[in-house]
Amino acid sequence: MASHHFIVLVDQTCWRVVHVRGQQALAMRTFECDDSRRQEILRWWQQFPQARVSFLANHADEHYHVETLPQVRGSAGRQLLLRKLAAWPFSQGMHAVCRLGHVKTLRRESRFLFVALTYTALVHWLSVLQAQSIRVQGVYTQALCLVCWLPATLQVMRGLCVQYMAQQVRISYIYQQRLFFSRLISLPSDTLSTPEDFVNRIVYEVAQIRMTLIHQHWLQEADVLSLVWLGQVPVDLQLLKAQLPAGCIWAEDSGVAGHFSGSDLPSGLHAMEWAAIQPILKGRPLPNLAPEAVLLLDSSARIKRHLHWAGATMVCLMTLICWVSMQATHQAQVQMQQVKRQLQVGRRTPAVHINQAQLSGMRALTQAVQGLQASVRLPERALALMQQALTGISHWQVAALAWDFSERSSQADAFTQHPSRWRETLTVTWSQGGPSEQAAMEWQQLLARLRGLPEIEKVELLTPSASASSAQRQGNTGQAPAPDHPPVLKLYLRDVNEAAT
Repeated sequence: MASHHFIVLVDQTCWRVVHVRGQQALAMRTFECDDSRRQEILRWWQQFPQARVSFLANHADEHYHVETLPQVRGSAGRQLLLRKLAAWPFSQGMHAVCRLGHVKTLRRESRFLFVALTYTALVHWLSVLQAQSIRVQGVYTQALCLVCWLPATLQVMRGLCVQYMAQQVRISYIYQQRLFFSRLISLPSDTLSTPEDFVNRIVYEVAQIRMTLIHQHWLQEADVLSLVWLGQVPVDLQLLKAQLPAGCIWAEDSGVAGHFSGSDLPSGLHAMEWAAIQPILKGRPLPNLAPEAVLLLDSSARIKRHLHWAGATMVCLMTLICWVSMQATHQAQVQMQQVKRQLQVGRRTPAVHINQAQLSGMRALTQAVQGLQASVRLPERALALMQQALTGISHWQVAALAWDFSERSSQADAFTQHPSRWRETLTVTWSQGGPSEQAAMEWQQLLARLRGLPEIEKVELLTPSASASSAQRQGNTGQAPAPDHPPVLKLYLRDVNEAAT
């Protein structure tokens, strides 16, 4: 449900309070600027405890200043803006800073608009509202709201928007849909009696504003300044068009007054004021001139609301986590019960006794499996051992290599600590590069190295010819073999598990 919202139009003579709910204006009351009438406003607002209050000022004491500053991010950029704002002479009252846009230079810079509103009575009234716990949304100006409700059809690069009101006219300079400054000019009826005097005053102010823009380098001499008339038309526009200063042209009417002059326009407000209220009702990001201490009450309520939402979200998450945990626990219990039932069924199953007649078939199956295991054994381990043994040996080369994986005899199993039915052997035929003392030394070194490997169970010296001596067949390696009888070594490798132990 839409909440109640009070928009206070602060003028030079009176305060007009518009009671709005959603986008619909319910009532409007006019009050004088004295303190006694403000107490009536306060009693009216206290009937709606959750209502918000916004001030829309249209005062002559509005000051604007544009400054180009380097881009600084984070808290350092905020401190830079606060220091620049404190050095501004008009920062004693209500003030704000807004970014206009980027500047294309060698370094990153941005153009900022400093806005100040000097109105002592409004500052005092804000402190009274703070003491009464009234929710103040902010203080805004009609000039800053101008670019928010300006129609998209009004695409002017550089323009002066002339907004006419009763006995006063506001001229605002807009460049690329950005407000640079605004000036409120009084038009008293006692001094401006004829339409010519009225037009001359407006033309004079437009010429002065153009000179100021050129002096501050916001406008070049050759640039054309468009003049847009908004709101009521109390004077002869043809006379005004004929007397425009050099460098100014007349732009077509924007049609804002016709757009808001229908049935939605509340009585007592003209189209420009109702159009300026729309950005506030729609929550547009506008520069807020109210001090932070006044907005603290609304900020506290917003923080509490966010905390309530965060707490509700956490409760929902915890509930979801608990439900998922309970489901996971239930599934685990179901699976455990299934495993228990399977174990109980396995225990109740009677054991199968093996018949003596089936032993021969099982023995044949076991031998077939072992034969299959032997057929898939590869000589990688034997080759790795030979590569390790040949490191640094240059006078002896491998002439022939035979690898065998066969069944071990029962007599050999009786003399081993870890008997097995299968044995891996490697028969190596060597060739000597030439007779020398170095070859004899390397032969002794090779034999010692092979016998010292834990993977080799036994080293046996064989000779392929019949002239080999019996001492050599028995493994005597006292002398290196002759070159015409190449030596043959048979290596018996240990089982993998036995070598690991």
